[in-house]
Amino acid sequence: MSTMEVFNETGRHADLRNHIHDLLETVAPYVAQTTGLPLPTNARPRLLSPTAWREENRQNTRRVLARDITDLDLTSQKSDMTRNGVETKAPAGQVTDAKRERGFDRA
Repeated sequence: MSTMEVFNETGRHADLRNHIHDLLETVAPYVAQTTGLPLPTNARPRLLSPTAWREENRQNTRRVLARDITDLDLTSQKSDMTRNGVETKAPAGQVTDAKRERGFDRA
């Protein structure tokens, strides 16, 4: 049996943590049964605000990119091209540092 500890870092909706916890407790056995994967002993999902979620995703993308560049042993020119390509692939309307440097943040 897995234990779920849900963290509500949204700063809003006080009972959101309880609702998500109850939902996870209900669906977890079905997920394990359907996927054939074991449930973790301790699951600790975090509920984030949209802004915090985007930042977490940006940081994760940077970590994965740095790992992949290291694993692939890219030249500095190719790693710069790869980094710039990832930075400019941000969701529509989101201005990244790479876009800002190229002047795409100006109306």
